[in-house]
Amino acid sequence: MDGTSDYTIFCITQTEDVPFSVEIAPTATVDKLKEMIKAKNQIDFASIDARKLTLYRIDATGLTRKERREAVQAAQENLPDALDPVDKLFKVYSSTPPADMIHIFVQHPPLASVTPPNRPGDLPQLNITPPSAKGTTYDTATSLIKIFLVELNEKIESFLTRPRQCWMPPDSVDEETRQFYANLNIPSINEKPSLLTHNLDTEYNPNVDDLFRAKQHQIVCNTSGAGKTRLLSEGLSRYWGFYFVATQDSNGIGSRDLQSMIDIMPSIPGWTSNIFKHRSEEGEMRANKESHATNERIASTRISRVLLARWLIFEAFVNVSKKLNKGNLGEGLRHDWLLFQIHPPVMDNGFDPFLALADGCLAGVDGDVLRTLHLQVGPKKVLGSTFKDQDSFVYVLDEAQAAGSQHTEAFVDVSGEVSRPVLRPIIRQLAESDRRDVKIIVSGTGFSLELFKTALASSVSKNGTSWETVYPIGDFTSKKNQLTYISRYLPPSFLCSPSGDHLKDRSYEWLRGRPRLTARFLEEVLRGAWKKDRPASPHKLLNAYVHSLTKFTPRDCDIIQLNEEPDVKAIDIGGFEWNKINRDPKLLSALSIGLYRYITRGQYPLWKSGYERLVEYGLASFIDRETMTISEPIALVSIVRHFKSQGLSLEYRITEDWQDRQRPVFEQTTLIALTKLLQGARLDDVLQFHEPKPTWAHCTAQIVTRTFSGQFKDFDLVTGEPIDPSAGIAISAKEIEDVQNWLDNGRAGWCIPPTSMGPDLLAWLRLGDDKFILLAVQAKCYFSGNEKTLSANVTTEAIESLLPTKYFASLVTGGPAMQAKTQEKINSMLSAINGPCQAFTSGTYNILRVVSAYPLQANFGSPGKGVIAVLKSDDHALALLPHDSLISGFSQTPDAKDFLDLLAIALNRGRGKVDNEAENDQADSMDVDV
Repeated sequence: MDGTSDYTIFCITQTEDVPFSVEIAPTATVDKLKEMIKAKNQIDFASIDARKLTLYRIDATGLTRKERREAVQAAQENLPDALDPVDKLFKVYSSTPPADMIHIFVQHPPLASVTPPNRPGDLPQLNITPPSAKGTTYDTATSLIKIFLVELNEKIESFLTRPRQCWMPPDSVDEETRQFYANLNIPSINEKPSLLTHNLDTEYNPNVDDLFRAKQHQIVCNTSGAGKTRLLSEGLSRYWGFYFVATQDSNGIGSRDLQSMIDIMPSIPGWTSNIFKHRSEEGEMRANKESHATNERIASTRISRVLLARWLIFEAFVNVSKKLNKGNLGEGLRHDWLLFQIHPPVMDNGFDPFLALADGCLAGVDGDVLRTLHLQVGPKKVLGSTFKDQDSFVYVLDEAQAAGSQHTEAFVDVSGEVSRPVLRPIIRQLAESDRRDVKIIVSGTGFSLELFKTALASSVSKNGTSWETVYPIGDFTSKKNQLTYISRYLPPSFLCSPSGDHLKDRSYEWLRGRPRLTARFLEEVLRGAWKKDRPASPHKLLNAYVHSLTKFTPRDCDIIQLNEEPDVKAIDIGGFEWNKINRDPKLLSALSIGLYRYITRGQYPLWKSGYERLVEYGLASFIDRETMTISEPIALVSIVRHFKSQGLSLEYRITEDWQDRQRPVFEQTTLIALTKLLQGARLDDVLQFHEPKPTWAHCTAQIVTRTFSGQFKDFDLVTGEPIDPSAGIAISAKEIEDVQNWLDNGRAGWCIPPTSMGPDLLAWLRLGDDKFILLAVQAKCYFSGNEKTLSANVTTEAIESLLPTKYFASLVTGGPAMQAKTQEKINSMLSAINGPCQAFTSGTYNILRVVSAYPLQANFGSPGKGVIAVLKSDDHALALLPHDSLISGFSQTPDAKDFLDLLAIALNRGRGKVDNEAENDQADSMDVDV
């Protein structure tokens, strides 16, 4: 045993997803641990004999809360033997248990051994007798409900009459700042600002009416943080309905009633976790059907209790409002009712009224009694004449992905052959009611859309209403929209300061896209440290926030600004679900191809159906029913960083393009190599200059891109160290105007000009003396030529394509007027080259011409007349990208030279110009089949 210090044991119960810790001596028994667990959870275990708790060692690990919860769920599927009550803890853990895991899973005793608890003193004092085998009678149930609601009515009245709790900054801020936030009235949940629930009843979103007035049931599907919950909340502020969650998120939004019922199902007598486990004979098929019927009955009964409890409390809520308003419904009651559901105000010490009613008073209610009680409630019965015939009452189920991944082998579809999750009976129970005036909206992500839609297809409501899927996405892709949102929550005096102005730019560069990225960051800023009139560390918080999502600390902040801010703690909000993506080769391949094309061609990754899990795991978002994309900087940087952490480089993806000779593969290879090489290296260390060597050849050079404000900033995403994450990698220009637009204000590191221009690649370089020069590259991949060099003709063509006087020359055609117009466009484009600084090179324009050739190198010393003539015709600096430099650009690739040789073979094989003997020798050395 390791020392005598107390153990810290992290435990989790089957009805909660938040772990708790117990300090206990290693010499204590498991029985003693049970007592301490009960003492730590007096409300949940008030009626339970601690000795009847069952403990399992699960050692569930995970970097984020979500990963730990999934590990716990996985452990529940295959629990080990229960801990022996008489064992000492040092027998369970021979040394101090690791601090980064959940150690113990706590299972409740079977329901029959539980006496429903007495509630805290501020709630109904209930002593509910355990239900008999025949269940609770109607008279008993109504009596218990009445007692419960009498006390709850006082809480509802207090909620409706008292001022809402609002978040405020610390008292140390000045009066102007305090007044700014007092006017905002930001709701406070668990003493934290809640932007999700702010201004729900005052903002107008036209999508709300489209969703809530639709005749069909709705499936709201998109990636996490896309604005689904906000959309639903705005809708329930204007339309009557219930808000259920299959699981609470990290902010604790929603009641735990449905989640608790889902978690408790395996402990109900008669439950079968896997109804397919022993299926092989027809007799066993019948047994499976019987098990499924039992599971359906268990699930539907408990879901029905949850639904009935919601109706009963809603009825009480409406009646209290009428009492306070002389028989009328209070103004804004829909909004009040939503807030009551989103965060039940009487959840003191963990008490949840919806769960308490469903799991307490209604614990033994089933069958005819349950159906009779349901018939006594409904929209018309509760709301009376205020609920019109044309109105719909809405059941909203949020975070449905949780139900889509639980109890996946406990239910089947209508054929009896295909397994289904607990989502199926939930939807059936909501949809198969007799309420024609009820509509259902199911929302979520993190589920397989095919599974989700099949689960819904298995349930057909009695009125024949079908389902429609919508894919909403919040619009913070617009800088104006995001800035409007940020300006609402940060003091104007701060936003006008240099720090605030820089934060606005950085927020868009890093957080554009789904609304939650911005909203969650602002919540971190608001709850962080404050100076007199501004947040103390907004930029360090942004760095910590980005790091939590990408495992990369941004380098784009002014260092002086950053050093003036106090340090901040690490932020743990979880990232993308790479643990799952790593187990899916299809997704990894799709991401690598998508990222490669984004880097080399400037095209955002785009997929059709078959890749929905990229949405499920949070990286991609739906554009429409069949199309997904990844366009957010946070997601793209996370992909690059993840591949780098796994030792995967982009060059291995180049091989996927070998067989398609239409793609400019060698140009892409050169682009990647130069991006890696030109990150502050001396030009003459990377390039071999043709004489006369320019005086600035010894300067360091950095590829740059323009920011939204027009300033140049270091560019690098290829190596996983992005300075400006919103900058594109490359843009493909189609016209003269496209090239000029990139030269003037392009937000990409590279420009791929049209063939008619001449160069294959363009990039801006900032030299060490803060001058700017345009890098123009021609890439040639040939085997035929001289022994070690390209033929004189090919070399001449390569150099000639880089002459500024030849740019777009082939387009100067037609009559005199047309020629003049085209030449004017060309001249305007050329003048933009000297836009960043005055001409300082030996030529007319600040251009550095580079030829990249492999495996044969260009020979500027060729005696060929064409080479000599073209060299004399222009004074702009000219250089080669030597093979050693090109190979060093792929230094992380094993056998980089062999990699490039195979690339050259593959490309030239299509031209019929490969030496077969060389090809075979090379293939043998690499042990691959070319």
